[in-house]
Amino acid sequence: MTDYADHDVDLEQEEETGYLVSVSDLMSGLVFIFIITLVAFIINFQEAAQKTQRVQDKMKSEITRLNTIKSRMENNDYVRAQLLAELQKKLEKEYNIAVNIDEKHGVLRLTENSINFDTGSASLNHENLNKLHAIRSVLESVLPCFAANMATGKANCATHENTNNAYLEAIFIEGHTDNTQYRGDSTGQQNWLLSVSRAIKTYMELVQASDVLSQMKNNTHEAVFSVSGYGAERPLDGHKHETPTDDQANRRIDLRFIMTPPEFTEAEKAILKKEGGM
Repeated sequence: MTDYADHDVDLEQEEETGYLVSVSDLMSGLVFIFIITLVAFIINFQEAAQKTQRVQDKMKSEITRLNTIKSRMENNDYVRAQLLAELQKKLEKEYNIAVNIDEKHGVLRLTENSINFDTGSASLNHENLNKLHAIRSVLESVLPCFAANMATGKANCATHENTNNAYLEAIFIEGHTDNTQYRGDSTGQQNWLLSVSRAIKTYMELVQASDVLSQMKNNTHEAVFSVSGYGAERPLDGHKHETPTDDQANRRIDLRFIMTPPEFTEAEKAILKKEGGM
């Protein structure tokens, strides 16, 4: 009996030992799987972190370039606004000629207080011609500093706030009329022709008679000055009339200043296109 009892005890011990070994092997396997999973997680996390950093770096780079582009575009608007303000100030101070400026649209407006056309006429009397010649003198003293073919090397240009070399693309001499119509002209065609005639007359006195202004060129070596006429289609705010009205304020000349757009690289164009800027 004793031998059988001892034998049973040995069997129980072997079974218990085998069970413990199995549990140990299972735990070892689980630990190994956990370690593998952890390593994989760490690797994926590092890759994700690196990818996120690359995306952030790219975003920072694009933001920097966008800010640079924005700065260059805003610089053009700023330079043009300063240019208009300087012309207005010089005309008032040196010749007592009052003009209006529209900074947003880049317009120097020669109102009825500066030059005045008689109704139905593109001619100017002696007094108005003298005023136009004074305006020409002021333009000659300032505008060459913003002409691509003239600004370089001019000592007086250093006083202008144009450190980024913003140049003029074009200046349109725009003629306008009031909405009174010629007898028998229901189409308004004669007013269109009159507005163009007023613009041409102004061009001849301002530009054609000037050795300086007539030689101004833009970045593509084209003439800066040009003429256009709008008839009665663009009345001033506060001077829009439903019926034909002899309104002196609308018989005017506008000088519209257009700055040369900044040049962009292909990468910058792609950014602007993405942002809806082009």
